[in-house]
Amino acid sequence: MIDRAEVLTAALADFGETAAINGGSLTVLYSPAGSMRWTGMEEVLVQQPTAEALTADVEALDIVPGPRGDLMTINGLEYTVLAIDPDGEGGSLLTMQRRYLD
Repeated sequence: MIDRAEVLTAALADFGETAAINGGSLTVLYSPAGSMRWTGMEEVLVQQPTAEALTADVEALDIVPGPRGDLMTINGLEYTVLAIDPDGEGGSLLTMQRRYLD
C-alpha cells in the first residue's frame, strides 16, 4: 500500500517551497491557482490558493486559520490562512486568501 505521508515527504523534498509563518518556516507544495482535493468519495476543486504540508509541521507552528488567520509569506506574497484541512494520512491542505496591501 502507498504511504501518503512518505509520498508527500518526497514531494516536499523535491518540489517544496519555503513559506514563512509565525516566526518560523514551513515547506509546502504551493498552488496559487488552487487544487483538487478528495473529500470522502468525491473530488472537489478548491479555487483559492492552497499549500500542502505535513500535518506535524503545521501543528508545530500553531497556525491559526480564519478570516483573521495567521499570515503566510510564499515567494514574497502574503496570504491569510483561511482553513486547515488534515487528510488523516499525515498531510494538511491550507486554503489561503491573497493579502493585498492598502
